[in-house]
Parts: sequence; C-alpha cells; structure tokens
Amino acid sequence: MTDLVYNFTGRVTEIEQLLSKLFDSKKDKSTLAQLIGITGLGGIGKSTLARKCCYEFRDKLPDGNVIFINAQNHEVLRSQFLILGSQILGTTAKVETPGDLKHLVYNIYVWFGSKAKSSTLFVFDNAEDYDGPEGIEPFLPSGQI
Repeated sequence: MTDLVYNFTGRVTEIEQLLSKLFDSKKDKSTLAQLIGITGLGGIGKSTLARKCCYEFRDKLPDGNVIFINAQNHEVLRSQFLILGSQILGTTAKVETPGDLKHLVYNIYVWFGSKAKSSTLFVFDNAEDYDGPEGIEPFLPSGQI
C-alpha cells in the first residue's frame, strides 16, 4: 500500500461502518454481491477512505483480492473491463453491443468467483451515477446474460 494509506489516520467510525456493512454476519452469504456507496463532495477523501478500509481488513478477504476500477464515465468503465478481460480471460474480442459488454462483465465475475476460488472486492472509484447513461449498473454482476 502507498504511504498515503499507511499514514491515513482518523475516520475510525466511518471505517467501522463500512466494514460492518461489508462483513455483516447476519447477511445472507449466498448473495452474489452487495453495493455500498461512499458519498460526499469531491476532494474529501472518499477514495482514500475506501483504500484504507481495504487495507485494514485485507485479512478478511481471501488472498486479499481487491480490484479498483476507475468509474469516471461509461467509456472509462468499458475500457477498464476490456483491459481486465484481456488480462484474466485472454480475450481480445471487441465489445460492439450491450450484449457483448454484458457477456464480458459476466465472464469476468465468473472468473473471479470460480477460478480465483475466493471472494473479490470490486471498488468502483469516481462513480457518479448508478443507472444513468454514465452509471455503473451495466458493470455490476447480474447473475444472468
């Protein structure tokens, strides 16, 4: 981890709240995914808080699998998933339709769920919207194609 995260102090309450939501023992463990948002004005340290949370509780994640994805806009997200797909799936196929994208996203989550044999935490950094034209919704695991 970078010195920025290592030297991060404070926000103990926020870190504890995030971790209790991520690792709540009362939740159904068969759930494919859960979505937790960190909101606030730009520049207040949301990304650093997420990194610190991942760092502090890396032992709760088997193999420490954390994937940070730049979710600035749809094109950046698409690019991030194309790169991830080429790195882990060895695919260089073009994603020309929403169906192609959905298939790629699905296969990436399947790979992390079965091939890696562990849980993986995906952090969508800089996300502004959930389901709008620039939203992250098409890039979340849906469980179906």
